[in-house]
Amino acid sequence: MRHPLVRAALLFVGFIAGGALLFVFDLYEVYSPGLITAMLVAITLAKLAYFITSILRWIRRSVANDVYRRHLLMFLFLNVLLIITSYTIDYYCLHRIRPESFHLPFGEQDPVGQLLTFFYFSTGRFTTAGGSEVYPTAGLAQGYVVSEILLSYCTTVLIVANISLLQALLAPAKTPGPPAD
Repeated sequence: MRHPLVRAALLFVGFIAGGALLFVFDLYEVYSPGLITAMLVAITLAKLAYFITSILRWIRRSVANDVYRRHLLMFLFLNVLLIITSYTIDYYCLHRIRPESFHLPFGEQDPVGQLLTFFYFSTGRFTTAGGSEVYPTAGLAQGYVVSEILLSYCTTVLIVANISLLQALLAPAKTPGPPAD
């Protein structure tokens, strides 16, 4: 049996690589900005579906399998790290495709500075502790921010805070055995 975290980590890397590939497509103007934006939205919708289903699936497996239970916190940590990192790349790509999407307090910076700014922004949105230095100024960017906030809410409040309840709800139904003598 392959280690359960390896599969999760490979999927995470795949999503981040997809965002990086879109960045390269935009950088070298391989496709039109409209098509790259559509691909970015499609990847984001796939990520959202994956995040929600994978967390619920992992919790269900953790009830029945000790291996998954032992690695549940590491999986949740990797999931949070992926959400923040992938949204960082999404925000950066969206800003490159449509510069009017975000207000950046420092103006145009080098690509590494912009990535760090969007990492700061994504971490702030995920933890709801972020400031107002960076903010979305276009509808699509606002939609991305709302999706990250809702995903972070689902991840932290609904899942982490209620993990015992979710494990009980998602546990396979036990059939009653014969009465004990």
